[in-house]
Amino acid sequence: MKFLIVGFGSIGQQHLLAIKTLYPTAEVALLRREVSHKITGVCCQFVHVKKAAEWRPNYVIIASPASVHIEQYEYFMALESVQSILIEKPISDAVTSLLPTHFQVGNKTVFVGYDMRFTPLFLQLERLVNKAQLGAIIGVSIRVGQALPSWRNSEDFRQDVSAIKSLGGGVLRELSHEIDYALALFGKPSSVLAKTVSGKWLSLPVEDKAYVHWDMALGDSAYGLSMMMDMVSETPFRTLCIEYEEGRINADWLENSITIEAHGAKVEKQLMTPSSALQAEILYLTQSTSASRWNACDLHQAKEVLYQIEKIEASAKEGKRLYD
Repeated sequence: MKFLIVGFGSIGQQHLLAIKTLYPTAEVALLRREVSHKITGVCCQFVHVKKAAEWRPNYVIIASPASVHIEQYEYFMALESVQSILIEKPISDAVTSLLPTHFQVGNKTVFVGYDMRFTPLFLQLERLVNKAQLGAIIGVSIRVGQALPSWRNSEDFRQDVSAIKSLGGGVLRELSHEIDYALALFGKPSSVLAKTVSGKWLSLPVEDKAYVHWDMALGDSAYGLSMMMDMVSETPFRTLCIEYEEGRINADWLENSITIEAHGAKVEKQLMTPSSALQAEILYLTQSTSASRWNACDLHQAKEVLYQIEKIEASAKEGKRLYD
């Protein structure tokens, strides 16, 4: 069992830990810009993609900047030894980089690393939304925030990919998990109105706060879905509120809880079983039978996330609502 991790930033390091936890004897190699002798748990390191290919990996995790995801994906898809590929989010830096041939995966497993899907909380939300026991949805509010300087252990957060537009930075791409799970739970919007800002505190060349409003349709009814996301909040938060005709559902991703309130009835709070989403992703990558319950983000869904990001950016730039 041979894993290749392409890029070795924060998320690449987390994937290495997940692999070694699940498969202690697996061979893990790195493809990165330069070799480091301070890394434990890897059998070899490569700085040239050709040398990495000659190593004949079975499972590839592309954790490099979004701007090079597709180029690297094309290369490793062509290798006979590769059985599965995980591309970290977002799938690319532009929808135009995605060609029809990229979606022809044959018998290989290919998915994009929206790891919130790999949590018991997301599975339970899917069940509750599909059950619709509280009547029709009348509104959805999604909120997420955390100060960028506290995300990683970098010496200078301004040098992180999160802070560099050409590498896929900015709050919309970094926190596109919210856009992905909103699409997975509620479907595609019919229109979008958005506002993005780059505040004075971080002074970044990317947006650090975004407000998004989607018009949604469900059967014969319509409702609004709002998303507020930022990279400036000192106290982290990650919540979802679904308002229904007969009650509401609140989910707190940091508390790992779901609260169901039926109007006039007892409030029910469910605490989800703690689990590692990254380990679940590795199990899915290796096609373990225990991973079959997960609804991973496929390439078509990941393209839709990127399409919505670009539409949000266009709405914010033009200062008006955009329609499909």
